[in-house]
Amino acid sequence: MSRTPAPSVWRRLTRGFTPAILIPVVLAFLSFVYTALDYSRKERLGSVRAEVANLYGPLAALTDTSEQLWRAVGRNSRPKTEEDLNDDKKLTTWRNFLSKVVLPFSDKIQDTLLNGGQIIHCEEVAKELHQFFSFAAFIKLATVTWESEGKDKDRTMIGNGIDHDHAYPRTLSTLLAANRDELKARERKLDNPIIGLFYFPNLDPPCSDLNSAAAKVATREGR
Repeated sequence: MSRTPAPSVWRRLTRGFTPAILIPVVLAFLSFVYTALDYSRKERLGSVRAEVANLYGPLAALTDTSEQLWRAVGRNSRPKTEEDLNDDKKLTTWRNFLSKVVLPFSDKIQDTLLNGGQIIHCEEVAKELHQFFSFAAFIKLATVTWESEGKDKDRTMIGNGIDHDHAYPRTLSTLLAANRDELKARERKLDNPIIGLFYFPNLDPPCSDLNSAAAKVATREGR
């Protein structure tokens, strides 16, 4: 006597489901999954956009402008000899450049960093910014001594114009621009409603590569 095989577990579970019921259930599940992934995508997109708008974008623009002014004005106006120190016009130009151009830009850079509400992920960027703070503090210290010290004791005359231990970080603007451009590339991917669902960028790994590239550019430019 033959026996009818027992229905499979799947058939027993789905016996009560008809296509009319099953299709809406599947579509609802897929919609839930997409909504969850899209919400996560938008969060990542918002985070990347905030870093570009509040941190790397403004910092890259400010430091690039500051460095261009330094190359155009600072190098030429900086006193280098005893004769320069006795040239009141040249000395005035140098001191005005530091107090009315360099320091305001430095303050703006620091304000942008402190008020941007962003975390610096790259260790290389953090090191460059720490060096920048040292530079800015040294220039500020130098300017406040002008009233109390003579020309021969001007702190900005040490070494090559600026104390070596407090020199401006040569690759700062290039490194900031490289990170800004990398973030913009990631922003474009995350802005895609399909690609962005499965794109989970991490800022940490590219930092060393970006720093290396920035150093090469700075070397070529002779900063």
